Order: sequence, then structure tokens, then C-alpha cells
Amino acid sequence: MCVVTGEREAHANTAEDLREALSAAVAGGCKRVLVDLQESEHVDPLVLGAILGSQRRLSHFGGEMAVVCGSEGGFADLERVGITSQMTAFEARQDAFDWLEDSSAKETEGTAR
Repeated sequence: MCVVTGEREAHANTAEDLREALSAAVAGGCKRVLVDLQESEHVDPLVLGAILGSQRRLSHFGGEMAVVCGSEGGFADLERVGITSQMTAFEARQDAFDWLEDSSAKETEGTAR
């Protein structure tokens, strides 16, 4: 599992850094990605676009992504643009981590002989 942590201010100036970090995680073969925006009070649309684009690439390779955003404003940004209907979002990092670990365990169980 890879954890990519966003800046405290997830705005247009940090979107490219986040996009690059997410692309590197996917290109590096990571199948489970946790995007941690827990410290972000507001999540800019460009940051949201970077997350959605990376999630699409990851799902193409059979991976999963979870986003954690603990602030009310940041989580509201995720809901407003529909990210919560396209991927799993959490308010607590541990919940997201547990969900990704559980999905990884289910995949392993399904392929074990």
C-alpha cells in the first residue's frame, strides 16, 4: 500500500505535486493507494481532478484508492464534486487504511489455492 499525503493547503499550486506523486505510486506498481488530505481545510478542483485521474488509471490496473479528508470543509469539497460517489472517502485515516487492507486481504483470499 502506498500513502500519498497532500499539503495542508490543497490548492492549484500543489495539484501538480500531488498528481506526480500519485502517478509515481501507480507507475511503481502500487495497487492500493491512500490519499491523505486529512489536514486540508479546502480541496481545490485541480487537486480533485488529479485524484480522479489517478483513481481511473489505478482502477484500470485493478487497484483501489481511498481518500481521507478529516476537515468538514475538505470533505464537503469531495462530496460536492461527486468524488464520494466514484471512490471511497473517509474522515479518519485509520478507517481508510483498514478498508484498503481489508480489500487487499479479500483479493488474496480469492486467488489463493
